[in-house]
Amino acid sequence: MTEGATVGGFANKPDGYDFVATYTTLEAAYSGQHKFGPRVEPLSNSEAQLTLLPNPNVGVLNAKYLIESFVIPNMENSKAFIDNFASYSGTVCST
Repeated sequence: MTEGATVGGFANKPDGYDFVATYTTLEAAYSGQHKFGPRVEPLSNSEAQLTLLPNPNVGVLNAKYLIESFVIPNMENSKAFIDNFASYSGTVCST
């Protein structure tokens, strides 16, 4: 979710990747100012909370952001990430 972690391993930046836009959108999501699309907005996982952070739901918000901005536009099996959101968001939170 950071410039180094997401782009550092690629020889070329993925098409459409914009670090500033990613950071701005995540910051808005963390503060409740960003609304996800209708497929992603209702997703939740009360078991995947990072209680050491001021907003313990940041991992779930990260997972929602990744689904909306990368998975849905680029992956044919995007419905699986939505259907199995608890598993996916738990993995995102633990990493």
